[in-house]
Amino acid sequence: MIRSRKSKWSDRPGLIAQVEPDEGDEVAKGQEIVFLKDETLVALLNIAKQKAENDVNERFAEKSAAVAKAEWDKMLETNRKVAGAFTATDVDKAKLNYEKGILQGEQAAHERLVAKLEMEKAAAELKTCRIEAPFDGIVRKVLKHKGESVAQGTPILELISTRTVRVEGYLPVEDLWSIQRGDPVQVQLDFPDRDLEIEKEIFHGKVFSVDKTVSPVTHGARIWAEVQNPEEKLVEGLYAKMTIKHGRRAGTAKKVAPAAGIKQAGGTR
Repeated sequence: MIRSRKSKWSDRPGLIAQVEPDEGDEVAKGQEIVFLKDETLVALLNIAKQKAENDVNERFAEKSAAVAKAEWDKMLETNRKVAGAFTATDVDKAKLNYEKGILQGEQAAHERLVAKLEMEKAAAELKTCRIEAPFDGIVRKVLKHKGESVAQGTPILELISTRTVRVEGYLPVEDLWSIQRGDPVQVQLDFPDRDLEIEKEIFHGKVFSVDKTVSPVTHGARIWAEVQNPEEKLVEGLYAKMTIKHGRRAGTAKKVAPAAGIKQAGGTR
Protein backbone atom coordinates (compact mmCIF):
# COMPACT_ATOMS: atom_id res chain seq x y z
CA MET A 1 0.00 0.00 0.00
CA ILE A 2 1.16 3.54 -0.75
CA ARG A 3 1.49 5.81 2.28
CA SER A 4 2.75 9.36 2.75
CA ARG A 5 1.75 10.49 6.23
CA LYS A 6 4.27 11.72 8.72
CA SER A 7 3.76 13.59 11.98
CA LYS A 8 5.92 16.45 13.26
CA TRP A 9 6.41 16.47 17.02
CA SER A 10 7.89 18.70 19.69
CA ASP A 11 11.43 17.96 20.89
CA ARG A 12 10.74 19.70 24.22
CA PRO A 13 7.78 20.41 26.52
CA GLY A 14 6.25 23.87 26.35
CA LEU A 15 3.41 26.12 25.26
CA ILE A 16 2.72 26.69 21.57
CA ALA A 17 3.21 30.34 20.61
CA GLN A 18 2.36 29.90 16.94
CA VAL A 19 1.67 27.28 14.29
CA GLU A 20 2.72 29.02 11.09
CA PRO A 21 1.05 26.99 8.29
CA ASP A 22 -2.62 26.14 7.91
CA GLU A 23 -3.99 22.84 6.71
CA GLY A 24 -3.36 22.50 2.99
CA ASP A 25 -0.38 24.88 2.95
CA GLU A 26 2.84 23.88 1.20
CA VAL A 27 6.05 24.15 3.23
CA ALA A 28 9.70 23.95 2.24
CA LYS A 29 12.40 21.86 3.89
CA GLY A 30 13.99 23.84 6.71
CA GLN A 31 11.08 26.28 6.99
CA GLU A 32 10.13 27.14 10.58
CA ILE A 33 6.57 25.93 11.01
CA VAL A 34 5.94 25.77 14.78
CA PHE A 35 7.10 28.12 17.53
CA LEU A 36 7.04 27.40 21.27
CA LYS A 37 7.10 30.17 23.87
CA ASP A 38 10.76 31.03 24.45
CA GLU A 39 10.87 34.15 26.65
CA THR A 40 12.63 32.40 29.54
CA LEU A 41 15.21 30.78 27.28
CA VAL A 42 15.86 34.10 25.52
CA ALA A 43 16.54 35.71 28.91
CA LEU A 44 18.89 32.89 29.93
CA LEU A 45 20.73 33.21 26.63
CA ASN A 46 21.17 36.97 27.11
CA ILE A 47 22.47 36.48 30.67
CA ALA A 48 24.97 33.86 29.52
CA LYS A 49 26.03 36.09 26.64
CA GLN A 50 26.71 39.02 28.98
CA LYS A 51 28.82 36.81 31.25
CA ALA A 52 30.73 35.35 28.30
CA GLU A 53 31.54 38.79 26.89
CA ASN A 54 32.53 40.34 30.24
CA ASP A 55 36.32 40.28 30.62
CA VAL A 56 36.56 42.82 33.47
CA ASN A 57 37.72 40.25 36.02
CA GLU A 58 40.41 38.98 33.64
CA ARG A 59 41.74 42.47 32.98
CA PHE A 60 41.65 43.38 36.67
CA ALA A 61 43.51 40.20 37.62
CA GLU A 62 46.11 40.88 34.94
CA LYS A 63 46.75 44.41 36.24
CA SER A 64 46.79 43.23 39.86
CA ALA A 65 49.35 40.57 39.01
CA ALA A 66 51.49 43.14 37.20
CA VAL A 67 51.49 45.50 40.20
CA ALA A 68 52.24 42.66 42.63
CA LYS A 69 55.09 41.47 40.40
CA ALA A 70 56.59 44.95 40.34
CA GLU A 71 56.45 45.19 44.15
CA TRP A 72 58.00 41.75 44.57
CA ASP A 73 60.80 42.55 42.08
CA LYS A 74 61.44 45.85 43.88
CA MET A 75 61.83 44.06 47.23
CA LEU A 76 64.23 41.53 45.73
CA GLU A 77 66.28 44.28 44.11
CA THR A 78 66.39 46.32 47.34
CA ASN A 79 67.50 43.29 49.35
CA ARG A 80 70.30 42.71 46.86
CA LYS A 81 71.52 46.24 47.51
CA VAL A 82 70.75 46.37 51.23
CA ALA A 83 70.64 42.98 52.87
CA GLY A 84 67.69 42.56 55.21
CA ALA A 85 65.86 45.70 54.05
CA PHE A 86 62.74 43.53 53.70
CA THR A 87 62.14 40.47 55.82
CA ALA A 88 61.71 37.07 54.23
CA THR A 89 58.07 37.14 55.32
CA ASP A 90 57.47 40.42 53.48
CA VAL A 91 59.10 39.04 50.35
CA ASP A 92 57.02 35.85 50.54
CA LYS A 93 53.83 37.90 50.93
CA ALA A 94 54.72 39.96 47.87
CA LYS A 95 55.37 36.80 45.89
CA LEU A 96 52.05 35.35 47.11
CA ASN A 97 50.18 38.47 45.98
CA TYR A 98 51.69 38.09 42.52
CA GLU A 99 50.77 34.40 42.30
CA LYS A 100 47.30 35.24 43.60
CA GLY A 101 46.81 37.68 40.73
CA ILE A 102 47.89 35.04 38.22
CA LEU A 103 45.44 32.49 39.67
CA GLN A 104 42.63 35.05 39.74
CA GLY A 105 43.22 35.64 36.04
CA GLU A 106 43.05 31.92 35.33
CA GLN A 107 39.85 31.65 37.40
CA ALA A 108 38.28 34.56 35.51
CA ALA A 109 39.21 32.95 32.17
CA HIS A 110 37.67 29.67 33.34
CA GLU A 111 34.46 31.43 34.37
CA ARG A 112 34.22 33.06 30.94
CA LEU A 113 34.72 29.69 29.26
CA VAL A 114 31.91 28.20 31.37
CA ALA A 115 29.71 31.18 30.47
CA LYS A 116 30.37 30.57 26.77
CA LEU A 117 29.35 26.94 27.17
CA GLU A 118 26.21 28.04 29.01
CA MET A 119 25.49 30.42 26.14
CA GLU A 120 25.86 27.60 23.61
CA LYS A 121 23.58 25.40 25.71
CA ALA A 122 20.94 28.14 25.94
CA ALA A 123 21.17 28.74 22.19
CA ALA A 124 20.70 25.02 21.51
CA GLU A 125 17.68 24.86 23.83
CA LEU A 126 16.24 27.98 22.22
CA LYS A 127 16.56 26.35 18.82
CA THR A 128 14.30 23.49 19.96
CA CYS A 129 11.50 26.04 20.41
CA ARG A 130 11.45 26.50 16.63
CA ILE A 131 10.41 23.41 14.74
CA GLU A 132 11.43 23.10 11.09
CA ALA A 133 9.88 21.12 8.26
CA PRO A 134 12.09 18.06 7.62
CA PHE A 135 11.18 17.98 3.91
CA ASP A 136 9.14 19.76 1.23
CA GLY A 137 5.52 18.83 1.75
CA ILE A 138 1.91 19.75 2.45
CA VAL A 139 0.30 20.20 5.86
CA ARG A 140 -2.48 17.63 5.98
CA LYS A 141 -3.71 18.28 9.51
CA VAL A 142 -2.93 20.68 12.37
CA LEU A 143 -3.24 18.75 15.63
CA LYS A 144 -2.23 21.41 18.19
CA HIS A 145 -2.86 25.15 18.24
CA LYS A 146 -1.63 28.38 19.83
CA GLY A 147 -1.80 28.34 23.62
CA GLU A 148 -1.91 24.55 23.96
CA SER A 149 0.73 22.80 26.01
CA VAL A 150 2.76 19.95 24.56
CA ALA A 151 5.02 17.33 26.07
CA GLN A 152 8.21 16.10 24.42
CA GLY A 153 7.17 13.89 21.51
CA THR A 154 3.63 15.30 21.27
CA PRO A 155 2.48 15.40 17.60
CA ILE A 156 1.70 18.97 16.53
CA LEU A 157 0.89 18.64 12.85
CA GLU A 158 0.80 16.08 10.07
CA LEU A 159 3.07 16.78 7.14
CA ILE A 160 2.98 14.75 3.94
CA SER A 161 5.08 14.48 0.83
CA THR A 162 4.23 12.62 -2.34
CA ARG A 163 7.64 13.16 -3.97
CA THR A 164 8.83 10.02 -2.21
CA VAL A 165 6.36 7.31 -1.22
CA ARG A 166 6.54 4.23 0.93
CA VAL A 167 5.52 0.95 -0.66
CA GLU A 168 4.75 -1.91 1.73
CA GLY A 169 4.21 -5.58 1.13
CA TYR A 170 5.08 -9.08 2.30
CA LEU A 171 8.18 -10.90 1.12
CA PRO A 172 7.92 -14.66 0.48
CA VAL A 173 9.77 -16.49 3.22
CA GLU A 174 12.13 -18.15 0.72
CA ASP A 175 13.51 -14.70 -0.19
CA LEU A 176 13.93 -13.54 3.40
CA TRP A 177 17.68 -14.26 3.56
CA SER A 178 18.59 -12.85 0.14
CA ILE A 179 16.96 -9.42 0.28
CA GLN A 180 18.77 -6.60 2.09
CA ARG A 181 18.29 -2.94 2.81
CA GLY A 182 19.36 -0.85 -0.16
CA ASP A 183 18.43 -3.43 -2.81
CA PRO A 184 16.82 -1.73 -5.83
CA VAL A 185 13.10 -2.17 -6.42
CA GLN A 186 10.70 -1.58 -9.28
CA VAL A 187 7.08 -0.70 -8.58
CA GLN A 188 4.07 -0.85 -10.91
CA LEU A 189 0.52 0.06 -10.00
CA ASP A 190 -1.87 -2.87 -9.97
CA PHE A 191 -5.59 -2.61 -10.73
CA PRO A 192 -7.17 -6.10 -10.74
CA ASP A 193 -9.54 -6.82 -13.63
CA ARG A 194 -8.55 -3.59 -15.34
CA ASP A 195 -6.13 -2.68 -18.09
CA LEU A 196 -4.89 0.85 -17.47
CA GLU A 197 -2.03 2.55 -19.27
CA ILE A 198 -0.49 3.72 -15.99
CA GLU A 199 0.06 0.08 -14.96
CA LYS A 200 2.86 -0.07 -17.56
CA GLU A 201 4.87 2.69 -15.89
CA ILE A 202 7.79 1.63 -13.70
CA PHE A 203 8.83 3.54 -10.60
CA HIS A 204 12.23 3.00 -9.00
CA GLY A 205 13.31 2.91 -5.38
CA LYS A 206 15.24 0.98 -2.74
CA VAL A 207 14.41 -1.43 0.05
CA PHE A 208 14.37 0.47 3.34
CA SER A 209 13.42 -2.25 5.81
CA VAL A 210 12.81 -6.00 5.98
CA ASP A 211 11.05 -7.29 9.08
CA LYS A 212 12.78 -10.30 10.62
CA THR A 213 9.44 -11.65 11.84
CA VAL A 214 7.29 -13.85 9.59
CA SER A 215 3.54 -13.21 9.69
CA PRO A 216 1.46 -16.29 10.61
CA VAL A 217 -1.30 -14.95 8.33
CA THR A 218 0.64 -14.16 5.15
CA HIS A 219 3.59 -16.53 5.79
CA GLY A 220 5.82 -13.70 4.61
CA ALA A 221 8.00 -10.99 6.13
CA ARG A 222 6.84 -7.39 6.04
CA ILE A 223 8.98 -5.25 3.75
CA TRP A 224 8.85 -1.64 2.70
CA ALA A 225 10.71 0.48 0.20
CA GLU A 226 11.10 4.18 -0.51
CA VAL A 227 10.14 4.92 -4.09
CA GLN A 228 10.64 8.13 -6.06
CA ASN A 229 7.41 9.73 -7.24
CA PRO A 230 8.42 12.97 -9.04
CA GLU A 231 5.18 13.34 -11.00
CA GLU A 232 3.08 12.23 -8.01
CA LYS A 233 1.36 9.44 -9.91
CA LEU A 234 1.68 7.01 -7.02
CA VAL A 235 -1.30 7.84 -4.84
CA GLU A 236 -1.72 6.79 -1.23
CA GLY A 237 -3.95 3.76 -0.75
CA LEU A 238 -3.38 2.21 -4.18
CA TYR A 239 -1.98 -1.30 -4.56
CA ALA A 240 1.11 -2.14 -6.56
CA LYS A 241 3.50 -4.87 -7.62
CA MET A 242 6.97 -4.49 -6.16
CA THR A 243 9.89 -6.36 -7.70
CA ILE A 244 13.10 -6.51 -5.68
CA LYS A 245 16.38 -7.03 -7.50
CA HIS A 246 19.23 -8.71 -5.65
CA GLY A 247 22.25 -10.00 -7.58
CA ARG A 248 21.01 -12.61 -10.07
CA ARG A 249 17.79 -13.11 -8.18
CA ALA A 250 14.62 -11.08 -8.13
CA GLY A 251 11.84 -11.48 -5.61
CA THR A 252 8.34 -10.04 -5.90
CA ALA A 253 6.38 -8.86 -2.87
CA LYS A 254 3.64 -11.41 -2.42
CA LYS A 255 0.16 -10.17 -3.24
CA VAL A 256 -1.64 -11.17 -0.09
CA ALA A 257 -3.54 -8.99 2.32
CA PRO A 258 -2.18 -6.46 2.71
CA ALA A 259 -0.60 -6.62 -0.73
CA ALA A 260 2.23 -4.33 -1.71
CA GLY A 261 0.69 -0.94 -1.23
CA ILE A 262 1.67 2.69 -1.44
CA LYS A 263 2.00 5.00 1.53
CA GLN A 264 3.08 8.60 1.36
CA ALA A 265 6.45 9.23 2.93
CA GLY A 266 6.15 11.77 5.68
CA GLY A 267 5.64 12.40 9.40
CA THR A 268 4.22 14.36 12.37
CA ARG A 269 5.66 17.40 14.06
